[in-house]
Amino acid sequence: EGTSDADWESCMTMNDTWGFKKSDHNWKSAETLIHNLLDIAAKGGNYLLNVGPTAEGRIPAESIDRLAEMGQWLKQNGEAIYATHSLKLYKEGDFVKYTVSKDGKYTYAILTRNPGSSITLKQVVPRKGGTIQLLGHKGTLTSTSSAEGTTIALPGTLPGKYAWVLKIENP
Repeated sequence: EGTSDADWESCMTMNDTWGFKKSDHNWKSAETLIHNLLDIAAKGGNYLLNVGPTAEGRIPAESIDRLAEMGQWLKQNGEAIYATHSLKLYKEGDFVKYTVSKDGKYTYAILTRNPGSSITLKQVVPRKGGTIQLLGHKGTLTSTSSAEGTTIALPGTLPGKYAWVLKIENP
């Protein structure tokens, strides 16, 4: 469990089988698939997600539904996944994963649990006077720094579901 300097890929199925199996109804939830994507991206890997078509070449409705939810999440938060790289310290606790924009200008803190009204991050120091945004939310967020870390105030309602992304301008 960790990052690698080598290119790597994680190949997973949406249920328990690689091909279509009529009796396999053990579908992973969209939340699980999105959290898998986040974990793999934070570790610097590529997520190869298998979709097993039927004998007629049709994609099962369960796959389509989950892929649509993943697409909605990525539409709002994709910049934290696409064209990013990992950090050696790719996570903080059990519910925060990190990626960094290729140009190094932003760190993305991806929250896989709603933390409530604020979150304190120990591993990220925003640029003095820099912005902190919540993807999918208009405006910037306020933060305070202390010996505990950077505490970021969050809006009362978080946009979307499954995971939320803080875009933090690096020093």
